[in-house]
Amino acid sequence: MSQPSWDTLEALRLQEYEESQKELAVEEVSSAEGRTDLGQLATYQQELIDRLLQEPPSERTRIEQHTLLHQVISETSVPGPVHFDVIESVLDDMYGYGPVQELYDRPSVTDIQIFVPLADTETHQIQYVENGVRKAFSGRFRDKTHAINWLNNKLARIGQRFDPASMTVDGAMPDGSRIHAVYGPSGYSTWDSEAGFRLVRSLIISIRRFGKLFTPTDLTNSGDMTARPKLYSAAEHRLQIPEKWFVHQDASVDRATMDYFRVIMEMGINFLIAGGTGAGKTTFGNALTTYLPAHVVTLIIEESPELQAMVPHAIRLYEDRPNYVGSRVGFSLQDALKAALRMFPDRIFIAELRDQLAYLYLRAIQSGHDGSFTTIHASNCAAALRQLMTYAKSHPDKPTEEYLTTVIRERLGMVFHLSLDKKAKAQGLATAQYVDEVVEILPGNQGVETHTVMRYERGVDEAGQPRGYFHWIGPSAHFLLQMTELGFEIPESWR
Repeated sequence: MSQPSWDTLEALRLQEYEESQKELAVEEVSSAEGRTDLGQLATYQQELIDRLLQEPPSERTRIEQHTLLHQVISETSVPGPVHFDVIESVLDDMYGYGPVQELYDRPSVTDIQIFVPLADTETHQIQYVENGVRKAFSGRFRDKTHAINWLNNKLARIGQRFDPASMTVDGAMPDGSRIHAVYGPSGYSTWDSEAGFRLVRSLIISIRRFGKLFTPTDLTNSGDMTARPKLYSAAEHRLQIPEKWFVHQDASVDRATMDYFRVIMEMGINFLIAGGTGAGKTTFGNALTTYLPAHVVTLIIEESPELQAMVPHAIRLYEDRPNYVGSRVGFSLQDALKAALRMFPDRIFIAELRDQLAYLYLRAIQSGHDGSFTTIHASNCAAALRQLMTYAKSHPDKPTEEYLTTVIRERLGMVFHLSLDKKAKAQGLATAQYVDEVVEILPGNQGVETHTVMRYERGVDEAGQPRGYFHWIGPSAHFLLQMTELGFEIPESWR
């Protein structure tokens, strides 16, 4: 199939641009006479576009087009002081990146993410990563129609087109940047202590650019040579952690174990939450998100919205099954995870791991995304690891047990299991759901070795009454060494 000609592509871009810009409102334009009214600026742009469409498309450069538009705009009602800004805004959409052109002009910006709500009453969000820091941008698209037309304007350069019915598109732009979009089973959520949790269905457009190129000199250490320093010793720190027993009285976990979970989240260690139906896996997942560092970009994958992550901003992807055979294209959890890897999240949370998704999850954490977690149905921690292996083996790629064991051993740091006391639940007690086992996965050369951090034990108190106890054993020497190297203090509850 032959590629469309430049004239065809430019005509398509102009047509889509005309459709998308009819009611475009631009935040502000500076001029010698002050600030131009937003609605009036949109009118100026549309007047210029109407005149431009009367001209036959050609292979003009941006400079040549600017000269032409300067002649055209002089015959319109657009005031002279704003000619330059109006022309540049039109050319930005034609040749550049429109509302995010300012970000594209900054070499230090490596990633741009655009959230366009499906409901026009919701707020647009544009975020970007500059020098490794994620920030908010004030620019915006008018609505989803404008955003889709803008997206197709860019994709036309590489002979592609985004159809909302297909839900997703991915392409490499001529300048080397990568553009990806997902529509429908996607959105973002917000949370704060006053307004609580909000979920907004959105079109998500992600642009990944190449960052600064470094030379060998840039990457060479400039530190001075020194005498051999005193190195960290894991054994020294392990001796400081005494075993403890906490009475299971009015909550789901003891203080020492909750501090352990906090450190796990802050250090960015991958883990599994295991348990049966109703054991509180989602409840615990929600609670642990409060420990996420503020700068972390979180992406959540679910069958349907359940996890109410208590973070200021989270990206959401959902399963979307076709209503009947032969209907529109569906969007599976596997599709969601593949899309997630193109959206540069720091951490990926999967609401429930099963079947072939397990293999894709292991591949995701192998390629980065430290601090990701998922839930799995299992009767204990050992069973959770076996189930993970069984699910991963079912993938059509037929991964070997040796490969899966290596990934689990090297990239999965911890598993904890939740139990449900049905009798206590029937009585409405807070102790009905509780952590009964926490296991670390140790580095090694063979198999998957584990270290028990905490386990739930049953016994009797001094009065001879049956009691449950959280038996805190403490982290492994390897974990404590990691903490020391990263500058984390040992919590008071462990001492």
